[in-house]
Amino acid sequence: MKKIIFAFLVMVLGAAGVQAEENNFEYDNGYRWFINAHANIGMSLNESFDRPSFGKWLAPGANIQIGYNFNDYWGLFGAFGWNQNRTTFRNTTKFTSWEPSLNVMYNLTNGFVGYKPNRRHNLYAYAGFVLGITRDFDDNFIVSAASVGYPIYPDEVCYGGRIGLQYIWSFSKWVGLSMYADVTFFNDKFNAIDTEFPLDGRINAGIGFHFNISKNTKKVTKTYNDEITFKHDTIYKKIVRTADPERVSYNYATPEGTEGVSNNEADNLKAMATYLKNNKDRVAFVVKYGDGDAIVNKLIEYGVDKNQIIVHDTSKMADSSDADKNNTKVYIVKDFR
Repeated sequence: MKKIIFAFLVMVLGAAGVQAEENNFEYDNGYRWFINAHANIGMSLNESFDRPSFGKWLAPGANIQIGYNFNDYWGLFGAFGWNQNRTTFRNTTKFTSWEPSLNVMYNLTNGFVGYKPNRRHNLYAYAGFVLGITRDFDDNFIVSAASVGYPIYPDEVCYGGRIGLQYIWSFSKWVGLSMYADVTFFNDKFNAIDTEFPLDGRINAGIGFHFNISKNTKKVTKTYNDEITFKHDTIYKKIVRTADPERVSYNYATPEGTEGVSNNEADNLKAMATYLKNNKDRVAFVVKYGDGDAIVNKLIEYGVDKNQIIVHDTSKMADSSDADKNNTKVYIVKDFR
């Protein structure tokens, strides 16, 4: 047990170290193919002929998951796991099980709060079909159970179902921490004894690493723009933290009915566009008032990629004052998404 706890701590501390090295990154959590590798600890759920202590019910295991995300919400993964299990009959007995499974997964985070490509934290629910291939029953256990008339089925291939929750904490576009908890139920022959109680099973909790192994081919065209969901003060806190000290902001007169931009403004925007094209880690954060679309269109005309322009339309904000409605601000900031 101490070795298992130590291994968990090593994985968590290693994960924290990776995150410390990658505070700033861009990734899309819709990356398609992935692999998860876990160590776990579980508690058997089967007939208790004796009453052992809680600790004697716990046993280790491990599994590997290989999966594919079909879209931003649904995915499928196959898993192959090994578990040590406990059962009791006049003594606590260990036996092993190999458990291939096929599971459907749903991204609860995207489902409830909406898809965001740079989200670090995602919670999934999953359910699946499992086979339980059991081995290594103790001979004394088999003889003792048979001596009192229980039907015995050692080395049985059982079937079952599984439901669980899995949390992925992404450190970068390729690596993350994976934690899960699930419940698996098999038919009654899983622990080799067939009794009147119809099910055997186990509760598992595990921790390990998540690896993306293929790039998402879907181009993300919606950034924050008009669909932005942050509160106004939250946006400005991000701007203050990420603003380029040498190129903080520009103000442009954009009253309603204005067409185009002045020559001076065009020169400023051309210089800004050149800077953005040479610094892909920066974005133009446009706080749009009035006819501020002219500013955005001019930046695009000068060759700035649309993904380097984040538009915040203040007309959708209740706290936008009349004094603001004649000026559009453009901030050059580090991409805070």
